[in-house]
Amino acid sequence: MCKDTIQSLNDAACAAGFSEYYFSRLFKNVMDRGFSDFLNEVRLKKAEILLADPDITITEAAHRSGFNSISTFNRVFRSVKGCSPGRFRSLQV
Repeated sequence: MCKDTIQSLNDAACAAGFSEYYFSRLFKNVMDRGFSDFLNEVRLKKAEILLADPDITITEAAHRSGFNSISTFNRVFRSVKGCSPGRFRSLQV
């Protein structure tokens, strides 16, 4: 049985009715990028919106945007945005 929300490659593959391996290859061929890169982009867009709210902590923004680990969130955020989530938040004022 598949989950209602897609939070991983396994969830997406299940929803599409394919194996993870086949879905991953198909996704890369069609989208010209890996599923994890796409998923991180979606999560970071949500995190940016959440970080604009000063009442939401950075940890809460990370978890609510789909990251299970704050260290992974910080690493991915810095890698893509070029700054830490805290710095990003301070630049939004």
